[in-house]
Amino acid sequence: MSKEASMFLANDLVGTANQTTNHDQPVEDLPLPLGFAWGTATAAYQVEGGVSQDGKGKLSDIKGEPSNIQHKSIWDTYTHLEPSRTNNENADTACDHYNRMPEDVKLMKSLGVDAYRFSIAWSRIIPLGGRNDPVNEKGIRFYNNLIDNLLAHGIEPVATLYHWDLPQTIYDRYGGFLNTEEFRADFARYSRLCFSLFGDRVKKWITFNEPYIISIFAHFNGTLAPGRCAETGADTKTEPWRVGHTIILAHADIVQMYVEEFQPSQNCTISIVLNGHYYEPYDADSKADCDAAQRRLEFYIGWFGDPVFLGKDYPPAMRAYLGQRLPDFPPAERDLLRCTAPMNAFYGMNHYSTKYARAFQGEPAEDDWTGNIEESSINSQGQEIGPVSGVYWLRTAPEGFRKLMSWKLYQSDEHSDERMVRAIDMGWFILSKYYRLTDEVPVYAAALLLDPRKRIAYIKQNWPKEWHEDTIASATAFWQKEFNYEQPSDHPSTPTSMPPPLAKKLNQLAILSKKL
Repeated sequence: MSKEASMFLANDLVGTANQTTNHDQPVEDLPLPLGFAWGTATAAYQVEGGVSQDGKGKLSDIKGEPSNIQHKSIWDTYTHLEPSRTNNENADTACDHYNRMPEDVKLMKSLGVDAYRFSIAWSRIIPLGGRNDPVNEKGIRFYNNLIDNLLAHGIEPVATLYHWDLPQTIYDRYGGFLNTEEFRADFARYSRLCFSLFGDRVKKWITFNEPYIISIFAHFNGTLAPGRCAETGADTKTEPWRVGHTIILAHADIVQMYVEEFQPSQNCTISIVLNGHYYEPYDADSKADCDAAQRRLEFYIGWFGDPVFLGKDYPPAMRAYLGQRLPDFPPAERDLLRCTAPMNAFYGMNHYSTKYARAFQGEPAEDDWTGNIEESSINSQGQEIGPVSGVYWLRTAPEGFRKLMSWKLYQSDEHSDERMVRAIDMGWFILSKYYRLTDEVPVYAAALLLDPRKRIAYIKQNWPKEWHEDTIASATAFWQKEFNYEQPSDHPSTPTSMPPPLAKKLNQLAILSKKL
């Protein structure tokens, strides 16, 4: 069995308990495994701010570029051009991590953080994004300083290459993910640059964060940048599947590049992070609902998991349902997937909740993307899947996570006896208090200390039993180390600084978490 630690990134946004009823069934409270470590994770657009600093987001001052080019990501554009979709909020400042990075790292250290997963803003180091475009030395300097600061404080840096913030120019030139070959070439140049610049110190790499979200929420229903949907003229019958196809192939390109060109000297690991709920049948006695639950898992997780981790075609359920809407893998692409599948060093899975799946009773829409199912938090017997949190879709259901970890066994490398490393985000969000720092800046505060024992219990209850026996595990316990900009749909925030009461709570939390 591999001695390499599993990385467990637990999104834990907690606060005042939001009590519900009928959730008193006992769940086995397992001890945390030996080597379990605490950490945190963020995304560049959500925390950095600095939208117009050092060559990003302002008229070009980089040698060799036209003077009328602006360096923005699609999120910089989206939040300003589509304010009705983003609650009139943006991340121009966010946590101001770009300017406050040293004190942020000190805060992480005071919290006992052992690992920090961050993302690199493509538009900050190659503002125009393309394979022939100039690099931004000031942006590179920021990430070098961040990595060095983390290591100096004993915190392991874990880098994500793409967390939803595509350079706007890439989108303007050819539609971003909608042009597979152009995107693959540009993303390869960007990735190679990152490996060359930072790979001597970053030992764990993630190519894409949550490709499902990129494909569906950004290229089907338009709730995330660049906001593509039927109302904006997108071909929603095909675009999400084309985007997913591009991501799968681009990921395979980068994994192959890294393993062949960089891993021999850098001795690092690389993979992708998927996301997904687990699904139980709405009516356990209904074959149609049982089939619907499995089909939803295939459409949600198998969509990317089968090609990436198994080197196979898309799940048969997707092929049968989507037909010509789903792209094909020609022989060269199938060979690439088979070659790179065992190169993925860990199974990355962001998991938050479990839902019930029910076979849809009517005719599906022409652009249906669910596999013709309905989702619910209540089953045919009136039982809720779990207690309500501070966001409507998130309910805690520990057994669902345990079942998900054995579904298809993506975490097992079929080419060896070693278990693959896992990188996992989990979460329980309860909105505890609404802060207004100024009349213009609303901030939702997740009070991290109010009941930290519930935080620990949440992780213990969700931890799969078998991991106590055969893996050394580590964990990060907070999605955001402070207040980040949250993408639309739940509780967005545009923070400028941390309220003193919460800063005090964070210090208290560090002491108590270490004791627990």
